[in-house]
Amino acid sequence: MTHLRTPSAEFEQLPRMGYASEAMYTHRWGLIEPHLSLDKFTLVDWGSDAGWFSVRAATAFPSATVISVEAGLMTHGKGIALHRRMIEEYSVPNNFLIDTLFGPTTFEGLSTVPSDYQLVLSVFHHMGDGFGQYLTTVAEWNTAFCSLILGANVTFFEVPNEHSDGETPHRIREWYADRDVETVLCEAMQDGHVEADLQLLGATEHGEKGPRKMFKISLKSPREAVLAGTIATHIEAAGRTMRLRPYQWLKLKAFGVKHSLTGRE
Repeated sequence: MTHLRTPSAEFEQLPRMGYASEAMYTHRWGLIEPHLSLDKFTLVDWGSDAGWFSVRAATAFPSATVISVEAGLMTHGKGIALHRRMIEEYSVPNNFLIDTLFGPTTFEGLSTVPSDYQLVLSVFHHMGDGFGQYLTTVAEWNTAFCSLILGANVTFFEVPNEHSDGETPHRIREWYADRDVETVLCEAMQDGHVEADLQLLGATEHGEKGPRKMFKISLKSPREAVLAGTIATHIEAAGRTMRLRPYQWLKLKAFGVKHSLTGRE
């Protein structure tokens, strides 16, 4: 395995969303990296933000191809701008950035363009907000989840805590339906006839929100990953169908005002 060179202070201090700390990033990477067993692979990083995990993976595994998917408008372009700078600074031509909205409709058909690995780190609970379609029932959440899981041979999946009083799983409360996370994931895969192994890798403290569990979900019948360009084409085509609703624009505008006043993401 190629050793990652010591990151600069700027790399270690990429923008973090409000409560996030450096330890949240390094600990999660510590859970993931030992399970990247291939030297040459394709990895999709959903909701890559400023690219901390993407650049980390692309630098540690120069023979791999990392596809980062992030909607720049969600952070008013700040995260993606820094991600592009990090790609240049760390000379990682194997990290490709796709600036697009994504949601449940993006995941439809992912099984036809599988990757080797994918990162879904505290991203999936945003899917119920109507980016592509609303998710309001357990069945709808299950379908979106299974479509996503079938998009990679191995998925590293992190979701909000179902017990902490400080957590904010409002977008997936209907999916949890008073069940623990392991039960939610297992029953979703059972309902979707997805044969996969579920392994709890650990949990990372997310400030006042409490610990969020990290799972490794491995398909029992892995497929050969397709070319990165084919995966990117699918994601970009799906992104062109996405439209923000008026209230979503208002939320983003309010977020931008708050950021300008507080200096925090």
